[in-house]
Amino acid sequence: MDARGSMLPKLLLPITASLLVVMALVTAYMLRLKDRNTELAGLTTARAISGMVTTLRAFYTDEVVTRAKDAGMGIDYDFADDHTVLPLPATLVGVLGERVGEVQPGATVRLYSRFPFPHRQDGETYDAFEMDALEALERDPTEPFHRLEERDGRTVMRYATADRMRAACVGCHNTHPESPKTDWAVGDLRGVVEVVTPVDEAEKALAAGTMYLIGLVLSGLLAAALVSWLVTSGVRRSIRGVVDTLTNAVAQIASTAAAQEGSAESQAAAVAETTVTIEELHASFANVRRQAELASARSRESMQLATAGSAAVQATIDGMHEVRSEVGSMATQIIELGERTGEI
Repeated sequence: MDARGSMLPKLLLPITASLLVVMALVTAYMLRLKDRNTELAGLTTARAISGMVTTLRAFYTDEVVTRAKDAGMGIDYDFADDHTVLPLPATLVGVLGERVGEVQPGATVRLYSRFPFPHRQDGETYDAFEMDALEALERDPTEPFHRLEERDGRTVMRYATADRMRAACVGCHNTHPESPKTDWAVGDLRGVVEVVTPVDEAEKALAAGTMYLIGLVLSGLLAAALVSWLVTSGVRRSIRGVVDTLTNAVAQIASTAAAQEGSAESQAAAVAETTVTIEELHASFANVRRQAELASARSRESMQLATAGSAAVQATIDGMHEVRSEVGSMATQIIELGERTGEI
């Protein structure tokens, strides 16, 4: 009973271990999927904003700035108080960044470079991400650089793309009196356009959905474990009945085997006894055979003697017949002699 009773823990142990492993894997996968979806949501938003800023800036540089200069308007970073002056393309990006932050709190658009204009140098500082973005885009300006970070208690996506010199930009930068670099060429990396967009709200929504899914999965696994336990309990009872039946059958087989073993031993003893008897009979038969052979020899000798005696008797009879014939002949002669004598 103890051995059969320990069967249930043996069955439940691997099932429980498997469920725990599955639960851990599912939880880890869902959390990783949540992080990936959070990053994807931020990346999608940042990429969209960056694409709009880049497109607008290119259009502004190629179409607006060129026409404004042809019309005699000025292009400068200090444009706020002069209606005849338009902002520089880089200044336009800063203004757009401020407007984006007003519409979407926490979001920013920023342009920075290793060669800032003098009026920006005093307040220009770069954090670790900005330095990494500059180095990455200097190596490959075609590949955006991005990373999820915590900023002011919020999770944000920081997305950086290369700001490369266009034909309309080269002449202005190379001739501007305050330009820190005057040998720009088309395609050179002028700086980095960085878009920062919060993803904490999306992260919370994804986290809630992920926890809900994890709860569903865990509930399903626990339900499966309960069903397995119930089924295992039923199986255990069924197995007990089968084990009892098998135990009885084995006992009967053992008893029958013991009886057959005893019978086999008896039969072996009987066979041994029969073998001895057969050997004794064989010895007796051999003795009888020898006696028979001796009697046969003696019979042959007697037959030979009898044959010889019969021949002797026959010879005697033949002799007696001859004697009888002779006696009869003598008697006849005597009678004839007597008759002759009487006649005389």
